[in-house]
Amino acid sequence: MDGGLSRFEWEHEIKASEAFELLKLREGALIEKRRYCVDFEGHTFEVDIFEGENAGLVLAEVELQSVDEEFVRPEWLGKEVTGIRRYYNSHLRTHPYREWSEEERAGL
Repeated sequence: MDGGLSRFEWEHEIKASEAFELLKLREGALIEKRRYCVDFEGHTFEVDIFEGENAGLVLAEVELQSVDEEFVRPEWLGKEVTGIRRYYNSHLRTHPYREWSEEERAGL
């Protein structure tokens, strides 16, 4: 295992009608966020600013070609949370950020 550094992702465009049908199947909080793509030193960082039940949480992700690829860390990038499950969307839907304790928010 690589400690959560790499995970399977599948991206596929769907019709709005299909999205509304899928929303009916969801459980827990709706994951609402605005995504911004920020280019920095040859890499693109996807910055997610969460809203709704997870308002206040901001995460950034960089796509790398391999888990050992080096990249320049922008000064605005916060602590490393790769592999910490409480930051996964699957966890945020059942344990939204607004319910986290101060210790969880501080990363303890």
